[in-house]
Amino acid sequence: MFEEEVLKIFAFNEKGFGVSKHKNAKVIAPLTLIDEEVLLSLTKKRKGIIKGSILEIKQPSKDRILPKCSHFDLCGGCIFQNLKYDAQLAFKENFVKNTFQNFLKNPKVQFFKILPSNELFEYRNKMEFSFSENRKQTSYLGLMMRGKRKFVFNVERCFLSSQWFSKVLENIKLWRDKFALSSINQMTFEGFLRTLTIREAKNTSDKMVVLQIDDSKILSDEEILEFIQSITDVTGKENISIYLNKTFVKKGSPTKNILQKIFGKDEILEILNIKLDNKNFELKFNIGPLSFFQPNTKQAEIFYSLAITYLDLNELKDQIVLDLYSGTGTLGMILSKFSKKVIGIELNEDASQKALKNISLNKIDNFDFFQGDVSKILENLLQDKNFKADTIVVDPPRMGLDQKALENILKISPKNILYISCNVKTQQENIQILSENGYVLKFLHPIDQFPNTYHIENIALLKKT
Repeated sequence: MFEEEVLKIFAFNEKGFGVSKHKNAKVIAPLTLIDEEVLLSLTKKRKGIIKGSILEIKQPSKDRILPKCSHFDLCGGCIFQNLKYDAQLAFKENFVKNTFQNFLKNPKVQFFKILPSNELFEYRNKMEFSFSENRKQTSYLGLMMRGKRKFVFNVERCFLSSQWFSKVLENIKLWRDKFALSSINQMTFEGFLRTLTIREAKNTSDKMVVLQIDDSKILSDEEILEFIQSITDVTGKENISIYLNKTFVKKGSPTKNILQKIFGKDEILEILNIKLDNKNFELKFNIGPLSFFQPNTKQAEIFYSLAITYLDLNELKDQIVLDLYSGTGTLGMILSKFSKKVIGIELNEDASQKALKNISLNKIDNFDFFQGDVSKILENLLQDKNFKADTIVVDPPRMGLDQKALENILKISPKNILYISCNVKTQQENIQILSENGYVLKFLHPIDQFPNTYHIENIALLKKT
């Protein structure tokens, strides 16, 4: 039987969940806010932590607001929709400050206030929705429940994306039910329909829908035609690209995906407008069904424009720049406008292929691109004793830079390291190592790319002493 207790919330954890204490144990309570008194249902303590669920808010926070979304209590996405935006920004800014508190004791390290997002809703250009089916064969299409990775709830309207996304969801549910198509069981992984990915180019209005299916069945011509109709009834037939992604899963073998375009264009076109040095630069990107692209297009334009300004553009014109974990080459392409040469490195094969296409699409001739492991390619570059890079830009995955990558960066010994990260903790750990090996942290600047969530993007600049 669960215990009930009125507790006061005194902090947020790194995922934005309220934190309290009970009987010398830490209590984590989602959807609670700082300074609130709440009646919680408490689970048994595990590893020193008790999980709390709200039964009643006795004393609400002055920063509490009504969430816009009807799914707020279920969804694991927008945990801060009940919190005023100024308070969201304060949480994120303070999280960065606390993570880098040892560095910020030095008055020479500049800390810039967090850059807010102009759009609080409908900013995402891509959403992946999951199909699911329980033992009673009840079907769902939507997002994962908060704290329950194997349970999906039906999404009626997601306010992180444009309204047409939700209208497509509604039509696809009707299509699924009409043809009695099974959905994947998240426990057994059996079933036909897996995911529905919807994306749009915010600056060109191009749209794309990708249906991921299992290899256990082949869709009939009628099913495919009506699937297309379900989408184009919402989007129209212009500027839309529709794909099937057939997935082959076999124990002991890597998952295999086979893409089949069933309607429209091969790719969608997006344009980023970058403002630098009193000039506007337009960069074009062809985005395919598996391509990575920054999820918040408008904020990415501001974010990239800002990040580059922290480098000396006059110095860059004579420099070779290394763009590590380059993705589809966005930062590298911007840097190519100001530097002598850019060398990009990216492990993901699809992202690398798209980067090469985008480099060609934008007619850039001073950008060399390598597909492969960053550490290994850096080792190959270092075989040339004359190799030199004055500036390195890194935007690694959440796990940060591995030890070998750090060692090779230190061997190259660039003058500047521009470190962009979506994981402030691993960023701080990496910067600590760099600071112990001849680099000085000059500034930190957090950016809010994802309002109403706990996610933070952070820019750091280091210089060689």
